[in-house]
Amino acid sequence: MNENAIIYARVSSKGDRQSTERQIYDLTRYAASNNMTVVATYEEHISGAKSNKERQALQDCFAFAETGAASCIICSELSR
Repeated sequence: MNENAIIYARVSSKGDRQSTERQIYDLTRYAASNNMTVVATYEEHISGAKSNKERQALQDCFAFAETGAASCIICSELSR
């Protein structure tokens, strides 16, 4: 059975110092190996000290998930 998934990736630094590229690559491979179709990807560069209300991409991710378009959100670390 194929499952639809949303990827959420976050790094805390803006600019070239950190990138969400590795997280997205790893999660895309994880999804493919677990028979998941990635239907949306949300990424942001924001400090871990910010509240969830201040994380626009996370809020957008949750709103999209609530539409029922995907059954899960995958991320690379629990801290994400």
